[in-house]
Amino acid sequence: MKTPLKVTISPSHPLLILMSPGGPSAEMAAEGFRDEEAVMVRCWELLDDEIRPYTTVHFGATRGDNFAHADRLLRAAQTAGIPVTLQTQTDNANIQDAMPPERVRRFLDTYPCIVGLQIDEASQRTFVNHGGGPVYTMGRNARYARDIIRLAAEYGCFMSWQLMRDNWAAIGCSADNEALYDAICEYSEYVIPMHEMNCEFSKFINHLSCMGLWLAGATQQWGIEAQSWYWYDCGTTNPERASRAHWKCRANCTPSCFCWESAPGHPCFP
Repeated sequence: MKTPLKVTISPSHPLLILMSPGGPSAEMAAEGFRDEEAVMVRCWELLDDEIRPYTTVHFGATRGDNFAHADRLLRAAQTAGIPVTLQTQTDNANIQDAMPPERVRRFLDTYPCIVGLQIDEASQRTFVNHGGGPVYTMGRNARYARDIIRLAAEYGCFMSWQLMRDNWAAIGCSADNEALYDAICEYSEYVIPMHEMNCEFSKFINHLSCMGLWLAGATQQWGIEAQSWYWYDCGTTNPERASRAHWKCRANCTPSCFCWESAPGHPCFP
């Protein structure tokens, strides 16, 4: 089942995903903003009017508090009219890091402010050879990603997907991940592959494979997560030696989606 996307995403209307602050700064605490929900709302209000229409606020949840933390933030976001990207999985999907799909569905039913779902860093290199065919070669994270993609499409949400190392190559180039690749192509308008910039884990092949999914038509958008602005992500360890050819390639293949763990220069997203 597919529902039209709740948000517009295009080169002329890019998607910006900002991580919700983890808590108040000393200055904001002194002004009375002592809980995370109030800080999130205040930061949203302080965003420039020109930026806000393109922006969603991202936060996640774990089993550790029975998802009560996410429930509080979602309640505040719904009241304040803040569009939310809800992270459902991170790391390698151990019991603390993945939200059961039925819980995701409950949040989607309760909080229409959720416009996107997100998966971070969960390895997609866990497939195994199986005689039963592509569906049975899928690793546990691939099966989960496929189900979250379908759930996102059902509710008109995009699926923001940040991977590092060489995970996008494992999805785009391996026959053992064929079933997951097919799901990405089927829901191409919802899936947003993002290259995660993260020091030594930020391999060139991951960046190229992420962009390659878009170039091949497997997805309609692609993006980057600027977790860390490392110059070698741009092909050089010396900023003065950045090649013109590289920057031309970047200009011609500009991503429509950006995810920041913090927004540089903003007083609430320092």
